[in-house]
Amino acid sequence: MRRCQGEDGVCFICLGTSPSPIQSGCACRGAAGLAHLRCRVPAAEALVKQKKRTRWWWTCQTCEQQFTGEMRDGLANAWWSQVCDRAEDDRERLSAAGNLAASLSRQGKYDEAEKMQREVLALEKRVMGDEHSDTLTAAGNLAASLSSQGKYDEAEKMEREVLAVKQRVLGAEHPDTLAAAGNLAASLESQGKYDEAEKMQREVLALEKRVLGAEHADTLSAAGNLAVYLSRQGKYDEAEKMEREVLAVRKRVLGAEHPHTLSTANNLAASLSSQRKYDEAEKMHREVLVVMKRVMGAEHSDTLNIAGNLAQSLSSQRKYDEAEKMQREVLAVKQRVLGAEHADTLRAAGILAVSLFQQGKYDEAEKMLRELLAVRKRVLGAEHPDTLSTAGKLALCNLFMCVRVCIELVPALVLVCVCVFACVHMMGSHEL
Repeated sequence: MRRCQGEDGVCFICLGTSPSPIQSGCACRGAAGLAHLRCRVPAAEALVKQKKRTRWWWTCQTCEQQFTGEMRDGLANAWWSQVCDRAEDDRERLSAAGNLAASLSRQGKYDEAEKMQREVLALEKRVMGDEHSDTLTAAGNLAASLSSQGKYDEAEKMEREVLAVKQRVLGAEHPDTLAAAGNLAASLESQGKYDEAEKMQREVLALEKRVLGAEHADTLSAAGNLAVYLSRQGKYDEAEKMEREVLAVRKRVLGAEHPHTLSTANNLAASLSSQRKYDEAEKMHREVLVVMKRVMGAEHSDTLNIAGNLAQSLSSQRKYDEAEKMQREVLAVKQRVLGAEHADTLRAAGILAVSLFQQGKYDEAEKMLRELLAVRKRVLGAEHPDTLSTAGKLALCNLFMCVRVCIELVPALVLVCVCVFACVHMMGSHEL
């Protein structure tokens, strides 16, 4: 694969070093992906003007992979700033708005993203019609944002409508239709509808392998998502095999430090940890975390998820002090960046509570689980698997607390019994 030219710490476009260039997050890794945002912006403008396609605002010309992380979000803001003053129904303005909304969603700014996506969807419906591809894309993006906020009912309804239209208009095997089916499967899985989600994702993967090829980016994403669904259901052997295959291809196609490669490695390590292959899992988690901090930043959501997974692996090995310290750091950042009721924040809180329970810190664990259960009941519903799991852990914690109280009372009970026995004995002797 042809790479961009560059040196460590040097922007490959202007060859400058100040300010420090950032990683582009595409498949041009290391020094080859270093660039200033201020240099990428005019390059994107020139490509869009030359090739008449706006994709160059988020796609690298050299490797033709999408930018990620800080570069992707910076370009989204730059594009929007150039077109935001145009008429509301301007086509490029609508595209830039949708792109910025997706960027906001990736950063966990869901309220702002949802507001913008609803505006884009309303305009697309009015200008292009309900069944135009751009309208359907806008609806799909809004549904994904809703799902990320736990608004599953509205998200699922919207995704089913989008899928039905795409199947009728584009056909069942069109890549856009398959993407819509994958989004619906993800929404179903988030609600704990595992059987339906797995069945749909298997169908998507089979079609994408045949239509797009086994190594296409969409096919690899579908395989990776299916592996995650399988792992969450305890089907670890199949999940591990699939994740190893995806990881091998992504390393070869995208490079070892591409965010998608790192995400796959993280998922594989989590599967290994679930199978008690702790040494391999911990080693892989640590390697991925080091690279992710350098490439995406210490507070990026993917970096935090990897840190949380490493902490879980450490806790499973009874390395409680290091695990708890890491879990508290992850939770604090997620509460600040994503909000106290975001799904990832709640997941981090649950992991910390379990770690505290495992260390016998029952009072703090019970308090945290009780608060978590109340939020999950309100956000997810009483019958959601995550809510039921939290309720079960809280019940177990309460049981252990009762046992602890009983054990603490044993010496006192023994003393009472001895006293009663002595009194009875004395009374008996007195009667004699």
